[in-house]
Amino acid sequence: MRELVAVKSPNQLPDLDSLKREALMFNRIAIPELLSTVGWMKAGYRPDNVQEWELADLDWLIENNILYDPEITLDDPRFQATDAYNDYLQYQNALWQVTNSVLAGNLQPDITAPPFSMAELIVRLTSVQLRDLEDKDAYPLLDSNIFSTQGEQASKSDVLQIVINALPVPDESTPWEQILEFRSDSDSKDRFPSLRNWMNEVARAKLSPTEVEEKLEYLIFEFERHMKLHRMKNNKGTMATLFITTAEFLEDLAKFKWSKIVKGLFTVRERKIALLESELKAKGNEIAYIVHASEHFSR
Repeated sequence: MRELVAVKSPNQLPDLDSLKREALMFNRIAIPELLSTVGWMKAGYRPDNVQEWELADLDWLIENNILYDPEITLDDPRFQATDAYNDYLQYQNALWQVTNSVLAGNLQPDITAPPFSMAELIVRLTSVQLRDLEDKDAYPLLDSNIFSTQGEQASKSDVLQIVINALPVPDESTPWEQILEFRSDSDSKDRFPSLRNWMNEVARAKLSPTEVEEKLEYLIFEFERHMKLHRMKNNKGTMATLFITTAEFLEDLAKFKWSKIVKGLFTVRERKIALLESELKAKGNEIAYIVHASEHFSR
């Protein structure tokens, strides 16, 4: 499975809370000009609200390869055949016309500016490069991300953004190590491919962004309702098992009844297996990763 990579503008730094949520979805986050931007911030050229601990966190993220600075290659023929490269040429041409017009004394040139900023253009260029030249599943995340018109089909980027919005936003008290532990947890690893497959299927279903949002909300509701009902059915038996196991454990330990102790441990294990089996049968199990993340980071 290809590495899932987000591409962001350095203008979106440091915004660590958003980065934490995105790290729940993406393997890595590529930020063009990341190293030089962080360098300027350390030199004092940064917004007043950027704290030293945030810069330290950025260093840690770079050292652990969660954030990285991709190299942009413009001279590859495969890259030059893309729409993003044509937009780049359009932007460069507009800048050239404006510059020449101003130098000629016309301070208000009548030139139509491209419908995107240079920062947005660089993010789009980088995303195309990572997909087409480096075979990564890369997507741009922009401040100006606006879903398609309601009547239009949701793109893969639209679906991805909708799923990201459904994920929890870990606050600043949540250490980055906890984010990585969650991603590396075996249960999370088992759930995430199903979510990724669901996103691919929905992107091919020709739904509008609103319909995708409503479908996701419905699946989350159905999944949570099913799991709540399952836990209620098993709650009485689980509590009785724990009570009996705790009471008998000390007695059996003193009498060296090891077979009975092991049986009690297997009962707890069997209940966990039953919970996982119920999850697989639940409507909306494809989005279990989102519910699992929300439960984990709302504790």
